[in-house]
Amino acid sequence: MLVSGAVVAIVAVVFGALTLAGSDDREAPYIETKPDPMAGTPGTERPGFIRANAGCEEHERTSWDEWDLGFGAEVVLEGLDAPTTLEFYDNESAFIGQRDGMVLHWDLTTSEVTPVIDLSDSTATEQDQGLVGMAITPDRSHLLVNFTTKGESKLVAQPLVDGMPTVTGRVDVLTVQQPSSQHNGGTIAFDGDGYLWASFGDGGGQGDKYQNAQDPTTPLGSILRIELGPELEVSGAPGNPHLDGEDGHSWVFATGVRNPFRFSMDPGTGEVWIADVGQACVEEISVLDPETDAGANLGWSVYEGTRPFLGELDERHHAPVFDFWREGGFCAVVGGEVYRGSEIEDLYGLYVFSDYCRSEVLIFDRVTGGAAKTGVTVPTPVDVSSGPSGELFVVSMEGSVFRLTPSEDG
Repeated sequence: MLVSGAVVAIVAVVFGALTLAGSDDREAPYIETKPDPMAGTPGTERPGFIRANAGCEEHERTSWDEWDLGFGAEVVLEGLDAPTTLEFYDNESAFIGQRDGMVLHWDLTTSEVTPVIDLSDSTATEQDQGLVGMAITPDRSHLLVNFTTKGESKLVAQPLVDGMPTVTGRVDVLTVQQPSSQHNGGTIAFDGDGYLWASFGDGGGQGDKYQNAQDPTTPLGSILRIELGPELEVSGAPGNPHLDGEDGHSWVFATGVRNPFRFSMDPGTGEVWIADVGQACVEEISVLDPETDAGANLGWSVYEGTRPFLGELDERHHAPVFDFWREGGFCAVVGGEVYRGSEIEDLYGLYVFSDYCRSEVLIFDRVTGGAAKTGVTVPTPVDVSSGPSGELFVVSMEGSVFRLTPSEDG
């Protein structure tokens, strides 16, 4: 149920001195797209395209329960321009990324929203592109931004002083060339050991057109775990399966993903929860343990969720903890956080996520395997984000931020 009577904070955009970030002069890693292994074969004749357009076979419908866990969604900010991601600095301030490349500072004490970084001149916004992810370094010295240019995914870092970006000093962290404007990833996040996790998708096309997801030599189609040095230099994190670079890229932690637009770390266990958008029939949620799952293969494009897609996969397949078919208005899973807050007692320990088209807050209980619709709606959700105290916020692409709050009768 939706909370009514909430006090809505209308965006007060303060046009101050906009941070036009200047870049440093160092040479950041640039990863080129590998040659198309099926170059010369028309797209419509490729096995992945044929399989993707073959329709969904007969299957058992996903079993959804209906749960009332005593919470609703309260609008706490509106008037934004296609927001995509939310990153908290502390309990009083956060950064909001907009698809067009603008980063806004949100003062939660006054509800003022101020533009602080403008990457719009460089940001491409076709299909799956735009400013898609942000993360604050563990020492709180930089804000990292993940955005796309016409043919690239880029990570840049802007210095922070007292929680605000500086006008100069931007650092180019890394660039990964993208073969298309589809499946360009999203979330970037630091784990409890200070390593940066990222994914830039499989590069697009239907059915893993460029055959990246089962190839550990390319960062595309993989989950990456990266160590940043004192000057934000990039290397593979200790424990990654290909640190020698001989049989895979040193950044790669796990392979077999399509477009994990949203993933998150469970602060209670350290596990990484990955919501991977499906091709045509199935959406999936997988969990990786950083201590034991290095080298895991999440299946794409051999599997779409647990649905066989192309070819065969050996015992390395790391199956999802939950997948669901697209009946009933579902189209693209949007992760997702394990709730570790204190305000909504019945939600504790459950995975909270949504779907871009279904626009409803959804729940998965890993202990029982049960999944539920809640009846709590957020239009066109693109991010479920945890605040410093563990309470959850949902970003709506239509221009608002919602907070999950206890219902009045909960």
